[in-house]
Amino acid sequence: MHYCNGTVVGSEIPCSRNTRRQHVTQGISTPANRGAGPSRASRRDFLFSVSLLSSTLYADGQRGDVRAQELDTVDSPSTSRGAGPEEFEMPNYGEPGPLKAVKLPRLEHTCTTCNTSADRCRIRISAWVPQQGSQAIQLERPFPLAIITPGFLISADQYTSYAERLASWGYAVVAYDSVQQALDPSTDLACVDLLEELILWCKTSKPMGMVCDTENVMLIGHSRGAKISTLTAVRDERIKSLCLIDPVDVTVYTPLSNDFPSATDALSHNHRNIPVCIIGGGNGGDCAPSESSFDLYYRSATGPAWQTVVEDAGHLQFLDNRSATAMGLVCQAGRSIADSQVEDVTRSIMVAWAESVMVRQSHSDMARQRIVKSPTTGSLVAMADSRMLLDHDFIGTVEKQMADNAGNLKTNFQFTNIV
Repeated sequence: MHYCNGTVVGSEIPCSRNTRRQHVTQGISTPANRGAGPSRASRRDFLFSVSLLSSTLYADGQRGDVRAQELDTVDSPSTSRGAGPEEFEMPNYGEPGPLKAVKLPRLEHTCTTCNTSADRCRIRISAWVPQQGSQAIQLERPFPLAIITPGFLISADQYTSYAERLASWGYAVVAYDSVQQALDPSTDLACVDLLEELILWCKTSKPMGMVCDTENVMLIGHSRGAKISTLTAVRDERIKSLCLIDPVDVTVYTPLSNDFPSATDALSHNHRNIPVCIIGGGNGGDCAPSESSFDLYYRSATGPAWQTVVEDAGHLQFLDNRSATAMGLVCQAGRSIADSQVEDVTRSIMVAWAESVMVRQSHSDMARQRIVKSPTTGSLVAMADSRMLLDHDFIGTVEKQMADNAGNLKTNFQFTNIV
């Protein structure tokens, strides 16, 4: 295991260099009707709201009575602002967070801005929100919003463990399914419209609008879902970071065209220098051709980029249950690595990335909130901290965690544009 621009731990794979380049403002065009949304809440939205507010989420014993004061940072010495950041330790991002992930009732939504057939404008939405667990830790809402876009012809249920892990660390998480056909896929631009409206839906629907921060969004995508996430991020300023899981770009199945633009080209010309985290599988085969996969995204990044390559991982070994997918018959898997190992590394990197680049705002003192480990009690606590964590030391510590957690798993780390 090793990482570039830092200490070599041991690997046979050389690191590639990524040089900053001059770039101009460019991306995919924004539709004129962007931002338009449903004119009123549906009956399902209403029932969805009642269901959450009648649960134990932030409740004081009376069903539906949400206590605003319980949403403040817990008032204890271990979380006071006076405690300096150096007094706390980095938590183990390979473990579940201190909060409980609560899955909300599944909903359907029909996109009003997408320019395609009616059936392809419908999405099925699953959502998870953080709930106070057994540990005495509380974070202020709204929580940063994370949206997971599945790979082509892959169910959102395949990413449940990722959603639950992020929610346990204090993120509101949404995953969704859209109608796709193997021989006639929806265009990339139509998929981007769906994703942008989903962010709006999270803002205007109840109770998601009460829980999540739709101006502070991280997009997570696998395979083609990573491409859709990237194309959306370069044109939507609500998106603050990307986490791409074994991404693919233009392939023989969706050749380059106006409807299927190159995500890596758009990323290389974006003017916002979007932070990008990439986890790739070194055994992608025909499902993730090397000329159109993770390293192309890494080399196209203009902002902070962190790439982890699990050397023998197959394209679908990132899923919760790849044997349940039709694509599982097509995509090869590594012989020396278990699916659970691939998922463990990916979830760990995903959480570490979110905690290092996303801003969890504290309304009480307008400082950034972060979950840290108390060296005195060993418990995880919420602390106000205005620093950005993404630097060489942080990455080195996380990579050591990965080495300790993954054992003999062969992994290659690289980063660029990080001080």
